[in-house]
Amino acid sequence: MYFMLLRGIRVTGKIVYVTFMLPLILCTVILIRGSLLPGALDGLLYMIKPDFGKLKSPTMWIEACGYALHSMGTSKGIANTVSSHNQPNSNCYR
Repeated sequence: MYFMLLRGIRVTGKIVYVTFMLPLILCTVILIRGSLLPGALDGLLYMIKPDFGKLKSPTMWIEACGYALHSMGTSKGIANTVSSHNQPNSNCYR
């Protein structure tokens, strides 16, 4: 975000190479590492056959709503908007 704000739209093409490929590589490494840990099969079986009895608990629904509201923050996307709608030479920090 810093480099997009600093340099403008010209540098975003180069930044995309890193921001796109790095998470894919890291997720692949973490998936391989996580599948080799002890108890990984138990976790996968729990994911396939969850405990549906916990859906009756109001505590779980309260936590889920809190997580959903927290993930929809009001400041998300502001840096993208500022960097994409300004001229490269404008000072958006002011």
